[in-house]
Amino acid sequence: MDPKAIYNASKILQHKINWAKPDGREWIHVDTSDDFRDKEVLKAILAAFDVCEIYVVVDRRNVFQVRSQDALPLLREHLKHGDVTLWDKSLKKTMFFSSIGVFRYGQVAA
Repeated sequence: MDPKAIYNASKILQHKINWAKPDGREWIHVDTSDDFRDKEVLKAILAAFDVCEIYVVVDRRNVFQVRSQDALPLLREHLKHGDVTLWDKSLKKTMFFSSIGVFRYGQVAA
């Protein structure tokens, strides 16, 4: 799929996500910039996607395909400039990272 198609699908599907609520909270705080909780974020990424190829969706021109365990540096870099969404290749599971230092995860409702 080309980047624009993945970005557009991401925007459409984000309204169909059943967001997980661990401990009764939808949003998980991971801080920003130098205080970013790398280990916690990587653990969450691997739990959500296992070890597989995922999409890192930044905008309509910047969509990257990487292995889930390699997504962290790319995520950190692009969070400096805005929100970032991770998707599995089937566009069923997702993680949304806000540039304010929180994220949530879920999957497309059946």
